Amino acid sequence: IPIIYNSIREEFLKGENKEYPKTPVFIAISTFLDDPRKNMLTLLKAFKKYNAEVPESKLLLVGQYKQDSDFIKQCKIDDLLVNVKLEGLVPHEKLINLIDSTSILIHPSLEETFGNILLEGMARKVPIIAGMNAGAVPKEVEIYNSICMIMNDEVYRNLLVENAFNYLKNNYLDEIIVEKHISLYESILNERR
Repeated sequence: IPIIYNSIREEFLKGENKEYPKTPVFIAISTFLDDPRKNMLTLLKAFKKYNAEVPESKLLLVGQYKQDSDFIKQCKIDDLLVNVKLEGLVPHEKLINLIDSTSILIHPSLEETFGNILLEGMARKVPIIAGMNAGAVPKEVEIYNSICMIMNDEVYRNLLVENAFNYLKNNYLDEIIVEKHISLYESILNERR
C-alpha cells in the first residue's frame, strides 16, 4: 500500500532564525494529556529532575485533560506540576505562538500514527525530542539526557534544527505532497487502462 504523509503549508515555515528564550521553556502537545499512551507522566518526571537543576525552567502542556483523572491525581501525589502550566486546548494560532516561545518541543508518546505536531515544530525551527519507534521516548532518563544535550550544546541544537527544517522543506510541503498524490493517482489510472 503506498504511503503518502501529511503535508505542511509553506507559509507556516519560519523564515528567520529562531530566537531561543533565555529561560528554558519546553512544550508537549497532545490531544489528551491524561491518555497513558501519550506518556506525559514520564515527561513530567524527567522535567522535575531537570527543573531541580534549572529552577527557572518551565514546561507547557497543551491538550485536553480531566481535573479528576488518574493522571492529574498522580501528578499531585508526586509533586510533578511545579513550573508546569496546563494550557488545555488552545486555538491553532495560539499554539503556533506557544511553539515559537519555547526552547524544545518534547513528544514522549508511546504510540503515534503520524505526529503532525512534529512537522509544526520543525517548521517553526524548534528542536524536537521524540523517539524513533512509534514516536516513543519511553524512559525518563532518555528524555532528561536529551533535554540536557540540546540545552547545553548550541552548535548541536542549531545543526539539529537546520537539518530538520531542510528535511521538512524538501519532503513535506503541500506542493510536494500534492505531486505525490497526483503521481499515485496517475499510476493507478495507467494500470487500469
